[in-house]
Amino acid sequence: MFLDFLAGNQTYKCTPWGNPARTVFGWQRPCYLVGEGYVKTFKELMEDTDWDAYGVGNYEKCANCMVHSGFEATAVADTFAHPIKALGVSLRGVKTDGPMAPDIPLDKQRPAEYVFSRH
Repeated sequence: MFLDFLAGNQTYKCTPWGNPARTVFGWQRPCYLVGEGYVKTFKELMEDTDWDAYGVGNYEKCANCMVHSGFEATAVADTFAHPIKALGVSLRGVKTDGPMAPDIPLDKQRPAEYVFSRH
């Protein structure tokens, strides 16, 4: 399903908590591409991060993102929620021509904030 998304056949929202990144500095939030700080514990990451503020359509830094760390978890959830659709993609292969799935609108996204942590 993730490859089908990359081909433009699915419209997915980012699930950055589906693939969290831990480094020597701590848990990186919201994801390793939009490094806007670190927290010491996984609990802090999950409870103190405003997840709704991130993702395509929500944040300018996320506008053109289709990276695995945010969308593979969404594709897995879609596979379990719609196994017949996933089976169809598996059997017929990824469609590479024809109309694409609609884009997520970017007109309501918040502007980028440049946040840098000291370590």
